[in-house]
Amino acid sequence: MIRRHSTLRTLRLIALSLVAVAACASAARAQDFVVPPQPAPPPMRYVPEQLRAQLGALPKPKDRLRLSLELMEQHLARVEQHTAAQRFDPAASDLGVYLALLDDALVALRSVGRSREGKVDGGTRDLYKRLELTLNKHTARIESVRRATPELYARNVLEAFRHARARRTEALDSFFVDTVVRPPNDSPATDQTKRP
Repeated sequence: MIRRHSTLRTLRLIALSLVAVAACASAARAQDFVVPPQPAPPPMRYVPEQLRAQLGALPKPKDRLRLSLELMEQHLARVEQHTAAQRFDPAASDLGVYLALLDDALVALRSVGRSREGKVDGGTRDLYKRLELTLNKHTARIESVRRATPELYARNVLEAFRHARARRTEALDSFFVDTVVRPPNDSPATDQTKRP
């Protein structure tokens, strides 16, 4: 009986050790599986409450745009600093705030100084021009940040570049209305077609 009991105990120990070896082997196999690196999530676009309060306190569009451009400049400079220090998550966070400030500035300008035809007045045109010139400089800086950013984050910086470039185009488009100007009947093109 004692022999039988010790044999059962030995079999149980052997079975338990086999289970432990199998568990270790599967854990080792799981460690060999390498998950490919995933791209970083897009930066969250938001204007912090403190900045939103500062912008809301300015009633004049010129003052609001000036402050928006200053804040955008500060956040883009921080993006450049974080990228140079290889801190890409804080850089993405500041890039999201930059893009939100840009969108906020355009939304604020859309409702200012337009005629019934949709054409902007002279003062509003100057504000759009200031925004367009600033975005011209900023898109070049965003592109230089993209070149220094690793592949996992570069897609988000490229999307930010495209977004800023599209908003620059939107600022330029505000100079024009959606009407088409047709050439008069006595245009040179018509005169050439009448010649034999």
